[in-house]
Amino acid sequence: MRLTDVALARTAGRPAFTAARERLVNADVVTYTTTATAAAPRPWDAGELYREAGDAPRREIRLKFVPYFAWGNRGDTEMTVWLPAR
Repeated sequence: MRLTDVALARTAGRPAFTAARERLVNADVVTYTTTATAAAPRPWDAGELYREAGDAPRREIRLKFVPYFAWGNRGDTEMTVWLPAR
């Protein structure tokens, strides 16, 4: 799954977030968790140059937001500031 395939789930207009205190990188931080959706596009076939564009099926996932200063110590991961809502 790529971060570009993720969108916040809109339930009754706004996503609901749950705050939690966690210890990351020797610091106490507040993280936020919410429900999101992730697209599950079919893999490309070998030698396939083009394919039909369409809406990929989506599945529900849990998404955790971590403060920026603690993100840099989490290994090789993706980061973004803005996510679409669907």
